[in-house]
Amino acid sequence: MNYSYTFNLKEPNSKQETLIYLRARIKNENKYLKYSTGEKINPKHWDFESQFPRKLPGRSSKAIQVNAVIRQLSRYEEAFQLICAKLEADDTDPTVSLIKSELDYKFKKSSSSPNAFMGVYDAFLNEKKELGKITEGTLRRYINMQAVLNEFSN
Repeated sequence: MNYSYTFNLKEPNSKQETLIYLRARIKNENKYLKYSTGEKINPKHWDFESQFPRKLPGRSSKAIQVNAVIRQLSRYEEAFQLICAKLEADDTDPTVSLIKSELDYKFKKSSSSPNAFMGVYDAFLNEKKELGKITEGTLRRYINMQAVLNEFSN
C-alpha cells in the first residue's frame, strides 16, 4: 500500500529560509505525523502546488543547494514508504510514534540506548555457548571482557 504524505514549509510566507516538514495522516490512529526533515529552503524556490522544491538549472551555489535539498527530501520519501511497508508486512499498525522513531533511527537523529552494546554482547555470548564451538578458556575470556566492559561503562 502506498501511504500519502506531503512536504510543508514551516513558514510559507517567510522571506528567509524555513524548515520543511514531512506530513502524513496515519489513518488507524486518526492522527497526523509532522516530522521535521531538518532541511531548509527559501519559499521562493518552493512549488506550493506540488508541495516540493523547484529544481534549479545550472551550477550556481543556490542551484546546488536547492537540488541537494531535493535529493534529501527524496530520501525522506523513500524511507517513509519503506517504514510503512515494513510495518504493514510485520502486521503492525503504523503509528505516529513508531514511524517517528524509525525515521529518527534512519536519519541518525536518536542515539542508541546506553546499554545496547551490552545486549548485543550478551546475545553474542549466548550464541557462542549454544553453538558449542568455543573452548572453555575462550568463553572465560569473553565473560571476563564483558565484566571489564561493564565496569568501564559504569
